[in-house]
Amino acid sequence: MITTRWHDHQQHLTRRWRTRLTHLGATNPPPAGGKSWTLAARDAVTYPETVTLARHLSRTPHPQADAGFLDHTATDLGLEHLVLPPDDLLWTWIHTKRQRPRHDCL
Repeated sequence: MITTRWHDHQQHLTRRWRTRLTHLGATNPPPAGGKSWTLAARDAVTYPETVTLARHLSRTPHPQADAGFLDHTATDLGLEHLVLPPDDLLWTWIHTKRQRPRHDCL
């Protein structure tokens, strides 16, 4: 969901995703039903970052909304830096996880 929203708002990975989209369009037949590649290929275009982000977040039991966490996330995504606006879903997730830490049940 985070990478889908980033894609919809053209944030963070725009150049990389446009390159993938262009490659998909050039090497495959047009999508069925008159759909555009922009809509039909969104999941395929964002998939590598979705998996990377999920792996990174699963290794981080109590993320902190600080520069260190965001820098590490950016590195995992292959970005120089990661700045999140307050309405970003990753920002919301970080704050939710920090406010309600997971307790192990016996």
